[in-house]
Amino acid sequence: TDADWTRYHYKWENCSPSWHGLFVNRSRVRGWEVVSGPMKEAEELRQADGTRRLADALLMRMPRPRWEALEAKGKAAAS
Repeated sequence: TDADWTRYHYKWENCSPSWHGLFVNRSRVRGWEVVSGPMKEAEELRQADGTRRLADALLMRMPRPRWEALEAKGKAAAS
């Protein structure tokens, strides 16, 4: 695809109906966004609602600088 994979960090998040969106909502609060609509990532997995899903997983992304800052913060807190 034409997506710029260097600008974002990606993850697949559990979106099983039995969890009522718990994991997706938790991730959104932390700064992740759902890959959807006209975004270029994983267009081959685009669903009718525009999201990118594979089984019970939803593709999410976060700007790489924000992800790196959160990772650094987590490592500092762990040490």
